[in-house]
Amino acid sequence: MLKRLFGSKNADADTQEALYRKIWLAGLGAYSKGAEEISQLSERGLGLFDELLERGKELESSTVERVSEASSQTKDAFEAQLHNQVQKVTGLEAEQLEELETKIDRLTALVDKMAEEKAAAKVAPKATATPKAPPKAAAKPAAKPAAKPAAKPAAKTTRRTTTKPA
Repeated sequence: MLKRLFGSKNADADTQEALYRKIWLAGLGAYSKGAEEISQLSERGLGLFDELLERGKELESSTVERVSEASSQTKDAFEAQLHNQVQKVTGLEAEQLEELETKIDRLTALVDKMAEEKAAAKVAPKATATPKAPPKAAAKPAAKPAAKPAAKPAAKTTRRTTTKPA
């Protein structure tokens, strides 16, 4: 076959030029055929990609449902286990704990309200105080008891100290 393509040694220049042209054209043909096949593959690839997108959209909703359902079940199981452990430690039922939380919330709200009223009552008399009537003496805070009496300086003492024989 090579002899047919390249001919003998005595082949003239025109024959060799024709051969090179054939090789060139064969290369261009191979390139063109490869480009067509790649284009067809790209079209098939895009079609496959679009099909996969549609399938993914269909599965997404069911997957999200299953994940949220599993998450909810896990959360419920965790809370139930936590309540069981709290009941074992405290000896109180979950309903009793909820009642205690409600009572604590109400007491906290009452304490906050009383603190606000007390603060408002302190501010109101100061704003409406008149200079004619002196304010009543407020109860003085109890003095702190001294832990130890303070030692008096030696120069100020007038009493003599004598030592008793033992």
